[in-house]
Amino acid sequence: MHPTALVDPHQDKLFKRFGLCFFANRTEDCGYTDGGCDSGRWRIMEGDKPISSIVVRGESTFGYKRVFKFCEEGDKPRYGYTDPNGQAVFLTWIMEEYRLAQEVMKDKVLCVIKLLPR
Repeated sequence: MHPTALVDPHQDKLFKRFGLCFFANRTEDCGYTDGGCDSGRWRIMEGDKPISSIVVRGESTFGYKRVFKFCEEGDKPRYGYTDPNGQAVFLTWIMEEYRLAQEVMKDKVLCVIKLLPR
């Protein structure tokens, strides 16, 4: 699904500041990003990185973070703007996926979608 099906970055003021957050169920296809939609696909940029706690003793890894980038297909529009100096600034859709390390929670993820300058 194209990110603009979830949020209009020009209308949603909270999106510009915090991104779009939602919970999702992971499936066995998660991580296989060649499927995608007609307008593009999510590609893994960074594999699972452990999230650790300095407060909890013993088992310090309590979750994992994975980062995806949305790659637009063909001649589809790119997102961007012109800065005050007249230079074009292009933006990239990024999704951060967070999941807990506990076995019972491994299929639940928190996703945060953002637009970042390239």
